[in-house]
Amino acid sequence: MTPVRSKGESMDMQIRHKIAEKPGIGATGHITQATRLNFTSLTTTVPLIIIVRRGRKVIQSPGFEFVLEAGEAIAIAQGQVFDFENIPAEDGDYEARWLTLEPEFVRDFAAADGTEPVMPAKLLGRMGQGLSQAFERAVEALQDDGDLPDAVIRHRVTELLTWLA
Repeated sequence: MTPVRSKGESMDMQIRHKIAEKPGIGATGHITQATRLNFTSLTTTVPLIIIVRRGRKVIQSPGFEFVLEAGEAIAIAQGQVFDFENIPAEDGDYEARWLTLEPEFVRDFAAADGTEPVMPAKLLGRMGQGLSQAFERAVEALQDDGDLPDAVIRHRVTELLTWLA
């Protein structure tokens, strides 16, 4: 599951990306890059949460612009088109963690919980301890190499959605 689709991208820089996926639930990835990166006209194919660990991310679309500093997060709805720029920290790389959710998984949660999905994007800022821990547990569950039952993985990702609702 790729979180975004790009009309044009330049990959002439040093970039490292690690991805883990659980079909029917979601995926997570970690990206580190040494140089500035710009993407234009990206379409989110699935709901997406991004946390910037180092550096800065600028996200733009008609009607909104978000600038995320290290430690800040954003939730972006499925089907949104935007441009983004990843800017490395002055003393090192750009680093971020992302987590995607299968649209059906989110719809099932929303139907059971009675919540509306994020549209088009919601700046989460610096996440509190509870939300941050829920995010990390969801990431760890999606990275599991087979030790966790799918029901536990679903539970940990649902906990994250509950924090976001």
